[in-house]
Amino acid sequence: MLTGYDSPEEGEIYMKNGAAAFLSKSDGLSHVLGVVAEMLGRAGKGPAQQRAAAAPAPAADGKDSAASILIAEDDEAMLEVLERCFKSAGYTVLTAADGIAAERVALEKRPDIILLDIFMPGKNGVEVLETLSRELPGTGIMMLSGNDDEEIARSCTTKGACDYFPKPPNLDMIELAVKARLLQQRGHT
Repeated sequence: MLTGYDSPEEGEIYMKNGAAAFLSKSDGLSHVLGVVAEMLGRAGKGPAQQRAAAAPAPAADGKDSAASILIAEDDEAMLEVLERCFKSAGYTVLTAADGIAAERVALEKRPDIILLDIFMPGKNGVEVLETLSRELPGTGIMMLSGNDDEEIARSCTTKGACDYFPKPPNLDMIELAVKARLLQQRGHT
């Protein structure tokens, strides 16, 4: 449970009712992501990982290999959470910690899906989006941003992004969007 209220009494109630953790927004994003990463690494995986294990990632080209996803994110904790999520779901995961590396890896490896942070060193995600949407048409590029600005989201979609997620992201929503995009890319609309 992630909340803006820090009441220990509320925390106890949520924990008794099945919450895996009680986290305060005031603890900061890095702490929250660290707890999420720890939870993803625990034995006895949660529902998202159980679903992922039951249904491996579809290959975008219909072959036996898993679909590939490039995660371009400069926040180490966020990158680790996303990487674990998609690896546990059966995807081949590529990573990049800055915009220049993201562009290079995407052009060399041609992943099926790209999760692209907007604010990164070297080259920002919008600049990378402009290049990759031109060079890799049809590839699902999804933007991630700590800035929940509708104008930025609109701008990204007009420049070729197929989706936009504010941080911290809802992992189930991103995974669902990735699966839907892969089906669309394979012509299963």
